[in-house]
Amino acid sequence: NATMSDSLPKKFLRSLLLTLCLTTAARADLALQRKDFASASRLAEQGKDWSQFANSLATYPLLPWLEYQRLMAAAHPDSERIEAYVRQYGDSYPADALRAVLADRYAQVGRWKDLLALDFRHSDTDTRCRIAQARIESGEQSPELKQTTRGLWLHPGSLPGACNPVFAWMRSNGQLGAALTWERIGLSALNGHASFARQLALPLSVAERLAVQHMAELLNDPLLARRHFKSWPDDAAHRRALSYAVARIARRDHALAASLWQELTPRFHFRVEARARMLDAIALYRANAYEADAADWLKLIPATRDSALSREWRVREALSRRDFSAALQALDRLDASQQGEPRWRYWRARMLDENGAGSAAAAVWR
Repeated sequence: NATMSDSLPKKFLRSLLLTLCLTTAARADLALQRKDFASASRLAEQGKDWSQFANSLATYPLLPWLEYQRLMAAAHPDSERIEAYVRQYGDSYPADALRAVLADRYAQVGRWKDLLALDFRHSDTDTRCRIAQARIESGEQSPELKQTTRGLWLHPGSLPGACNPVFAWMRSNGQLGAALTWERIGLSALNGHASFARQLALPLSVAERLAVQHMAELLNDPLLARRHFKSWPDDAAHRRALSYAVARIARRDHALAASLWQELTPRFHFRVEARARMLDAIALYRANAYEADAADWLKLIPATRDSALSREWRVREALSRRDFSAALQALDRLDASQQGEPRWRYWRARMLDENGAGSAAAAVWR
């Protein structure tokens, strides 16, 4: 036993020394690979042959990048070489970038089947539009395709030209009408793209284009635009457009948005949806700033019309005032998904306990 116990430290030391030697050798190999990679990369980015380093870099994780560099050094890389690269290094990041190049080329010559066969891991907007076009040109008429094209359209900013054939198809089959156009106008306004919203309105009626123009004026210069409220018509288009503008303004100046609300509501007969859009934004940002009247604004939002964010800030606002009864009511207003989150379960238990419902709180803790 004594002999065995004496040999254990020796075995451990031998194992440790062997590990250290292997680690040192591995570090030396890696240092050499890094040096070779830098040399190969300089050649590849000039379009030159770097194969003299192929053996030493065979296990180097950035190996696919070298051939990508060499390919892209050419003004117009050969499609067959790109296809060969994608077959060889299909799981690499550069392969997805080259798939996008192939998608562009296939779309230009109508190779829709080949385009759809490309196995994208990630894709940009151009490529997603080309894939949608390929599906359209292949005769697909599925509901899922319509959902895909709808999702492509509903973007707040300008989209690449590759998307135009898709949107033309949507118009031709009646999918892209005034309702969907207004939805995108709203997205653009809420994201601060007033000028682009005016471009989107071009296919709409004269009255609708005027409403979007007034919306853009209010977004660009609220103090000047508000002088003209009395001359603006109280029609459906204006009520919708102005609600988008006020909601957007609330993000950067909730006090101004609140003032605009008070000025606009006697003049325009806003419907529930438009009122909720403005009130939700104003209340959210006043609560976010912990303004003294935040609770009053939150109360104005019609039931079931508040956003997930304003529901959460309703809880925080009540907690900030230590109004535990109001906080519990605000927690009740959260949707099922929110109520299942650990943070809100915690506060529900706390508020139940603060409101004298200890047994109910204990059940939540469990």
